[in-house]
Amino acid sequence: MNLADLAAYAREKYQIKEDHKWASFPGFSVLEDPKTGKWTALFIRQWDGRRGRMIEWCDIKFPWKNTLALNASYLHPPIRMKGKNWVGVSIDDSTDPKVVYALFDKAMHPEDQGAVIILDRQAPRNANGQALSDPNRSDWSNQVVPPPKQRVLDLSDRALDPSGQALGSGAGMEDLSDQVPDRIRAMRSLYVYAGGSYEMKVRNFCRQGAFMADYQDDFDWKGDYFRYFPTYQDLTVNQLRGYFSWRTKVRQGIFQPFSSSLACMYIYELLCGIGCKDSEDSLAKMEALKKGFFDSGIGDPEMGRNLEKWMMEYAIVYDLPGQKVRQLAQPALLEKDRALAVLKNPEASDDKEVVDSILLFAGSRAARSPIFKKDQQGYALMAAAWRLMAKKYLHNGEDFFTACFGKLKKYAWYPLANTIHLAAPDQSDRAFVLDPCRVYVLKDRAWSQEHYDSLYLNRGKLQAFFHEADRLIRKQLKTGAYLKAKGEEVWVTPYVQEAIADWTKAEEERKKPAITIDFSKLNDIRRDAGITRDSLLTEEEKGMAQELPAAGQPAAPSESPRPEAPQPKPAEKSAEEPATPQDTDPYIELLSLLLEGKPVQDLIRQHHWMASVVTDAINEKFFDQIGDNILECDGRTISLVEDYRDDIKEIVKENR
Repeated sequence: MNLADLAAYAREKYQIKEDHKWASFPGFSVLEDPKTGKWTALFIRQWDGRRGRMIEWCDIKFPWKNTLALNASYLHPPIRMKGKNWVGVSIDDSTDPKVVYALFDKAMHPEDQGAVIILDRQAPRNANGQALSDPNRSDWSNQVVPPPKQRVLDLSDRALDPSGQALGSGAGMEDLSDQVPDRIRAMRSLYVYAGGSYEMKVRNFCRQGAFMADYQDDFDWKGDYFRYFPTYQDLTVNQLRGYFSWRTKVRQGIFQPFSSSLACMYIYELLCGIGCKDSEDSLAKMEALKKGFFDSGIGDPEMGRNLEKWMMEYAIVYDLPGQKVRQLAQPALLEKDRALAVLKNPEASDDKEVVDSILLFAGSRAARSPIFKKDQQGYALMAAAWRLMAKKYLHNGEDFFTACFGKLKKYAWYPLANTIHLAAPDQSDRAFVLDPCRVYVLKDRAWSQEHYDSLYLNRGKLQAFFHEADRLIRKQLKTGAYLKAKGEEVWVTPYVQEAIADWTKAEEERKKPAITIDFSKLNDIRRDAGITRDSLLTEEEKGMAQELPAAGQPAAPSESPRPEAPQPKPAEKSAEEPATPQDTDPYIELLSLLLEGKPVQDLIRQHHWMASVVTDAINEKFFDQIGDNILECDGRTISLVEDYRDDIKEIVKENR
């Protein structure tokens, strides 16, 4: 037997549906008493990669010591449950279903847990059909006399479903319809009874499936069917005809409501390549089933999620193109990996990407912080805090990312577990990189996966960082709704304070107006000034200007040496050449007059300056020192830029 048999028994007799409570541990499930809500059985499924098969156990709520008289090797102390009121059962070909069903019935009726399990079908019964016990009968070798005042519960007959099929067993030919298609009869004859190993189950399924690959039917079957890992041999003829009729419609693109278990058997066919040209065709048919049957709302959503997972695993195992694998990967998995990659290297991402990645792990409440409602400053500050932590934090040899999320580790990976599938033909060593945080490796015919496991997520450390950063950023931005400091988070404070200070300084620099000097326009102004100057000079002044060498040009050579001509005084400078860098005294004098609030027109006329030209010259002279213009000119009047009055005073003081 297998656990699916017991699940079917509980469903038919007690209307109990197997409950998979833990998404992270799909091999574990429970059966609960619908009246009390208490667990009556715990199912455990584990894939044995070495032997290539599924191993099954269950713990049933029945005292272990009360089963000792049965002397059954498959009964033992509980596997996972604690206490004396549980018994463990190994589920395999040696397990007697009658005993397991009896134990489960007693779990559902704890008041009867002292009763006896009768296995001998020849035990006498009273008028009410109750089995009788007789300690004087020596041939009742497998009967135990019940304690006084305890009734005997006889479960020697297998329970039957409404159609008369024995629950938990493959259907026999006796319960089939009178009209058995020859193809189905021939398919049944192909089954080889050679043990219940996983390998033999796959071989029988593929042998029978290949034989029925092109079979079509048109049979109106309205029944339901529930079983884990169903195969053709588990079904009655009517169920088989109903399945093949549904499959015929699916291949025509027509999707109709149908048993999820039998729809799963169609997935097994595709995983084994039954009715498919190649692996690409198998995957295409899976995608069509997902879209037409599960995504449309016809099929079981949980089964649809399983199919999504199997499709990606199938694409990796069969070495399909990487782009296709990434299209099939579950969005939640890709989103988590993307966030991890951003947080590991935050310098390569913008502020919002960094913060969104933090919030993915910090929880939904964190996203409601008021710092994220004040323009984009909250995002910038939180991202700056994370970047500084990632750069400077180091404790016990761990950086901050590792302290929060652990290291990239290798784990055994069992693709297509809990399915019936064929091994891929190519078993050569290879690796597939899904993203920077997830790699699948095949080595020596065994698969492994490298990724960051959620088991190592230090949510407390991550939340401590976020809370303290949120608290300090709220104060910085004056958002209100301030948070209280927590003593256990003081290790975060200096990092966040430094990040806020660095960000504030950078913002101040960014807000300073950018100064751009267009030197081509300055030359135009000087040229125009020269023309104006010539129009104002007397003939005598023009003659003197012609005798002087042009600015920056050496004097013309003469036949005999003569004393070096004295440098012209600032007053003798032309308007085209207000002052050279080393000749700053007239500039300082002009700045002094402006500081004292005195007129500068006489000084401008004395040096033959134009107001706009000398303003540009002084601004250019001191731009590197101040980083901005210190004078303004409206064409005739020169004035100070008041913001730089103190700086101008320092310039005058240093140059006097």
